[in-house]
Amino acid sequence: MKSDSKPSKDNSVIKVGIDLGTTNSEIAININGDAEIIKNAQQDEYTPSVFGIDKAGNKVVGRKAYDKLYKSSSEEEFVNNKAEIKRLMGTSETVHFERLDKDLTPEEISAEILKSLKEDVTRKYPEFSTVSAVVTVPAHFSQAGKYFTPSFRGTIAFSMRNLI
Repeated sequence: MKSDSKPSKDNSVIKVGIDLGTTNSEIAININGDAEIIKNAQQDEYTPSVFGIDKAGNKVVGRKAYDKLYKSSSEEEFVNNKAEIKRLMGTSETVHFERLDKDLTPEEISAEILKSLKEDVTRKYPEFSTVSAVVTVPAHFSQAGKYFTPSFRGTIAFSMRNLI
């Protein structure tokens, strides 16, 4: 991307693309015809598609949740951090988080991952319009999973235009 390029405030064109992956997710933006992959707070180009609840009861997404799930041998962390949740989208299954004493739907969990990606854009470009996004979904998604993906668009404050 050219160093003098600035994000446009024009909302008539979709300028955000999200790869909503089962293992990892990433977000890219279009600035004046140039695509830029947005790095997360850890300066990685992708965010692990892992969601969890920390000991203080806060929602955690990405590397921190991944480390708690895969690098901790604690049963407490295992039951409070979940990965590959998007495989359940479009089903009636829910996931229980002990620290919240609450069940969340796969759509609610995926929405948290998408919100985190959106925050990565607004952290770097506060003025950038994140009104609309094109979202890809895993190839193995069932038709029900693709149907339910738009159901959480209000939760993430994106107007998703296409599912590829």
